[in-house]
Amino acid sequence: MQPLLLPSLRVICLVTALGSIWTVKAGDETPVAYREQEVVCGKTQTGVELAGTLTVPRGPGPFPAVVLVAGSGPMNRDEEVFGHRPFAVLADHLARRGLVVLRYDKRGVGKSTGDFAQATTRDFAGDAISVWDFLATRPEVDAQRVGAIGHSEGGMIVPTLAANRPETAFIVMLAGVGMTGGDLELLQSSLLKKADGVDPEELAFEEETTRRWIAMVKAGDTDEQIEQALRPRIEAAAAKSGEDAERPVARLHSPWWRFILTHSAIPDLEKVRCPVMALNGSKDLQVPPRENLVPIAQALARAGNTDFVISEMPGLNHLFQHAVTGSESEYAGSKEAISPQVVAMVGDWIVDRTRPQEPGTSPGN
Repeated sequence: MQPLLLPSLRVICLVTALGSIWTVKAGDETPVAYREQEVVCGKTQTGVELAGTLTVPRGPGPFPAVVLVAGSGPMNRDEEVFGHRPFAVLADHLARRGLVVLRYDKRGVGKSTGDFAQATTRDFAGDAISVWDFLATRPEVDAQRVGAIGHSEGGMIVPTLAANRPETAFIVMLAGVGMTGGDLELLQSSLLKKADGVDPEELAFEEETTRRWIAMVKAGDTDEQIEQALRPRIEAAAAKSGEDAERPVARLHSPWWRFILTHSAIPDLEKVRCPVMALNGSKDLQVPPRENLVPIAQALARAGNTDFVISEMPGLNHLFQHAVTGSESEYAGSKEAISPQVVAMVGDWIVDRTRPQEPGTSPGN
């Protein structure tokens, strides 16, 4: 199989003069740690402009660099969710470690243009590649040391980026997915609803509806045919639970859902030869660790990749916060945007993999 995406997705990018700000944090021993600059990655082939924040360490450079790729949903450049801004935390830490960091608003979100509702993971992967291309051309950046970090859906996207840009220096998959979106939906929905105390009979009925949906998508049925077949089941489940049936019905017509149900990152992972770090939380109910980390490791082994780290992080949920059960209901109340341990672990690994190498050595030696 060929890597997901078009091979000719390189774009011309522009930078806005919206203020380059040297940033100082309270308690920082370095008087001026880094500067932040608003940037716009110029129009992709579909006319989308992606806006973001470029964080540049103090010093002459050129520096290693990394793109941050957010998870599913209308995420802004900080991957802001439930009041938490994990990508802002990552950017701050990595800039202090000597990396240029570029984080961006997803298409149709914040200052980025485009239609979020009509986009699929294929489109978001194309966007990530265009941002990576832009970052690699920056004068502050060493083009030979540019990588990417992706969370959740972003963790599905960074293997596609690396498969399409073999010069990618490294990728980090945070709660990356090692199965099709349909299989993940079945597993994720079951775990989350069990955690919320949903009746087993009700859960089994909903799982069968999802299985039928996936089968019809694979068979090439239209959205209208799928709705005609599944609406009665959805309405019956909604009547029993007291929920609105129209939201799950609307999913049947979503381009994103139609694509993700049969999409897997595994074929692209099998082409990735750059260093890879894959981390999942032990209490992640959205992307369960064992069911996803094992196939990720197996795919990298098939690729002949000899430099990858696979780790299940004890006690952490899908957002890499310390958690009790891992339920989504705990996200907002957490005092962490992201575990400092994870941030430091990622930073250490990237710094090690992007350190200028002596002749005859390899990263990590």
